[in-house]
Amino acid sequence: AHGKRGGCEGWDTVTITVNNAITVTASADTSICAGSTATVRVANAQQTIQYTWRDEQGNVLGTNDKLTIKPTQTTTYNVKGIQSGC
Repeated sequence: AHGKRGGCEGWDTVTITVNNAITVTASADTSICAGSTATVRVANAQQTIQYTWRDEQGNVLGTNDKLTIKPTQTTTYNVKGIQSGC
């Protein structure tokens, strides 16, 4: 931004860049046997996005595009993606 001043007035400009919304798509629901592990992943993962996996209580379980878990009961997990600079 460049400003000009002359006499009793001045002006400047500012540019605001609007980033497109990102879409995070988790892998399909799955079933496992008790004592087994499951790997869930972001189906459309991008390197510029930081992912955070949480359990139903909001605990952070991982920060990659995939997560290997060993639940003891049926559990729902969520994944959030944040793009840097957005």
